[in-house]
Amino acid sequence: CSVGSLMTVAGVASCRDQCEPSWCCIAEGPFSCLDESPVFCSKYSPFCEPLLESDLLYESEYEKLKETKNPVNLKCTMKSIMTAAGREDCEEACSSAKCCFDRDCEDKDFDFCNEMKACGILQRFPLAISSDVALEGIMSVILPFAPSEIREVCSDNALSTLTGKARCDEMCAAADCCDMPVEEGGCLEDNVDTCKSYEACNILDKYSF
Repeated sequence: CSVGSLMTVAGVASCRDQCEPSWCCIAEGPFSCLDESPVFCSKYSPFCEPLLESDLLYESEYEKLKETKNPVNLKCTMKSIMTAAGREDCEEACSSAKCCFDRDCEDKDFDFCNEMKACGILQRFPLAISSDVALEGIMSVILPFAPSEIREVCSDNALSTLTGKARCDEMCAAADCCDMPVEEGGCLEDNVDTCKSYEACNILDKYSF
């Protein structure tokens, strides 16, 4: 999410993917994970918070959605479900589509479920899976899979310099929650496969400058 990378479409897309799990750090009320996962949020905040709050990552995507005639696409975006009012709007819009995701839509056709596919975001991100769950203090962290180049970035050769180590540290920061207790923001239980994708980060234990 460097200034340089945000000058390209690919760079913005990559930054958006990397920052997506941190929406809860700036979310409102019961959907916020800032108090429950301060270490997790501190890893994302320096490079994600300004972009999330300014809408930079979602501006072009939102403009594209506005051109559609399906209100669900507008109501069920990542940003909207991270506010209490926005999530309620999305849940209301999706109330008739629950069966599409439970795979028991006997009275609904394929076209209907296809039109309601944006509702899947409610299941993709358990950070906002329901206000009742959130109020009970059960907050899940969705960890993105490690970048494909992580083994190269975190190799012995790359870590032979301070710059190389800093780059590996930055790439691995999101996975710190894999080694933390649940009560401190640990995420291993809900992200077993994604945590495994960061195994290359274990090499950092060998290096200290």
